[in-house]
Amino acid sequence: MSARNRVLLLCTVAVWAVFLLVTKPWRGDAHQRTAAHVGLLFPKLQYQTEEVRKVVVRDSENSVTLVFDDQRNWIVESKQHPMDNARLARLIANLAAVETLDVVSVNADKHEVYGVAEGQGTQVQVFGANGMLLADWIAGSLRHQEIEGGQKPVLEFYMRDGRSDVVYLSGSAIHPSVDAAVWCYTSFLKQVDDTRVKWVERTDFATGQSWRIERVPAADGTATVTGEWQLTAPTAQPALSYAGDSLAFSLTGLHAQDVVSQTNPDGADDARYGFPLDRFVVGIDDQTFEFELGKPAPAPGQRYLRIRGFPFIYTLGDYEVSQLRQPLERMLSQD
Repeated sequence: MSARNRVLLLCTVAVWAVFLLVTKPWRGDAHQRTAAHVGLLFPKLQYQTEEVRKVVVRDSENSVTLVFDDQRNWIVESKQHPMDNARLARLIANLAAVETLDVVSVNADKHEVYGVAEGQGTQVQVFGANGMLLADWIAGSLRHQEIEGGQKPVLEFYMRDGRSDVVYLSGSAIHPSVDAAVWCYTSFLKQVDDTRVKWVERTDFATGQSWRIERVPAADGTATVTGEWQLTAPTAQPALSYAGDSLAFSLTGLHAQDVVSQTNPDGADDARYGFPLDRFVVGIDDQTFEFELGKPAPAPGQRYLRIRGFPFIYTLGDYEVSQLRQPLERMLSQD
């Protein structure tokens, strides 16, 4: 080979070497390189759900601690009130499915920039038996995007495993609340269809607006779900169908705003919370559900509530209270 050809060959090899170093084709195309970074942040968590014993959700100001075992579950900040198991199950499932879109930084000094430093963002820690940390998720700031030409924004935020310095982008929209009341199971009749409400009895200790309303029985004596109602106390007369239906709907949707305290067995709750101003007894199939309303609570638009058989004092929103405390004239048929 001539000297000239050897020079040309060496130049060609050099050019190809530079090209390979720059393009790195062994890494695949842009899509393949992005996909290589996508994976589960907590790949083991999907197999560890039965091991979970405590979950702590916190932000820069508040925190809530969910604790459970084989016998019961409770919320530390809400007087050990039972938690909403379905809500917690969704959170664990969502965490187990969190994917990493791309690595943004591996530098711990940059954590504050992305809102994932200790004390920033929202942190969820999942613990197993003996305090073993199964997952430590810190969700930080939204990624800033310059939207031009009508482009659709892609909501992505920065996150990291609290045990690692690596910061990722994620498109998983998980927003766990740090409000303990949100985690309490206070939708007391959530599983009850409103057509199963057969009668409602109100005893008004304040203004004398006591009444009892019942579904009109069918010709064969069985209760109907046709929307027909009648007052049976203080007198027997037809009632507005809307009055009975809305009452049944409000009762099955009964949802406390907050957990105030545990009940006091010595009767001190009557004076402290103003019980009872109203007592309601609800006939659901062949069972009853009983609760009492007390005086207005300090929280705006709320009133105290206690439920027979439940060891807690709650607050109930004024809108629900007004739906329940219907005066007689509002329930009477105009026929």
